[in-house]
Amino acid sequence: MAWSPDAIPDQSDRTFVVTGANSGIGYHAAKVLAERGADVVLACRRLDAAQEAAQRINQAPDARGTATAAHLDLEDLDSVRAFADAAPERIDVLVNNAGIMMVPRRLSPQGYEAQWAVNVVGHAALTRLLLPRVQDRVVTISSIAHRSGRIDPATWHGERYNPWEAYAQSKLGDLMFALRLQRHLEEAGSPVRSVAAHPGGSLTRLAKDIPTTMKVAMVLYLPLLQSAYKGCWPTLRAATDDVPGGSYWGPKGHKEWRGPPAEAQIMPHARDEEVQDVVWKAVWENEGA
Repeated sequence: MAWSPDAIPDQSDRTFVVTGANSGIGYHAAKVLAERGADVVLACRRLDAAQEAAQRINQAPDARGTATAAHLDLEDLDSVRAFADAAPERIDVLVNNAGIMMVPRRLSPQGYEAQWAVNVVGHAALTRLLLPRVQDRVVTISSIAHRSGRIDPATWHGERYNPWEAYAQSKLGDLMFALRLQRHLEEAGSPVRSVAAHPGGSLTRLAKDIPTTMKVAMVLYLPLLQSAYKGCWPTLRAATDDVPGGSYWGPKGHKEWRGPPAEAQIMPHARDEEVQDVVWKAVWENEGA
């Protein structure tokens, strides 16, 4: 039988931190978790949008848990540290969901290309700071775009910027980070697990910054896309089901574009442990990251 959110057990007395939860995949995941009794922190760049989203969740007739809003700008590591200082003392699940896609070239306050900064560096720093409080697991959201991604440290500071290549690299970086984090946890003898997921092709605002010509072309793909609600199912399964550390979850349908969540394909180059270590050293062992 295909998995659905109906399979999520009661989440009462559990705390989730979900980044980028004011809209899209993150919002719908947070809403379902609150319906199952969880207390959810919506960690978002726009505090006003997070507050509005939290209010909608709390006022929903099926909500049994609570949603609270907090400011977190993953592009700025000072903001990441400030959020971590004020975060709950106990966190059952951290969901690294927030992301940006194909934005115009810009650098973060610490000098990283924005997509690498938000999607990878910021989430890695957040995970490093919060990990001592995490009781169950860390879920990191990747993408089917990881399939075409290549890790190139020479582009992490905006050199030779190509919006699509930078996005695909960041999503490969997310998946590699999740896999390397699992190795780190196992080596430390920790019961915490690291799990990855991707939403397939989902209708969200993530693609709002892509060029107009690509937006026109995307109309052809609309029949393949699923709703943001359906797109959050792999995240929810990765966050609540008894899945193994190091696993990767995505839609079961054709080319993993849509459908109920099942184990997703990890491309061979994403399993390259030497390259994983390059990413890990840059975003985890580097205290300035």
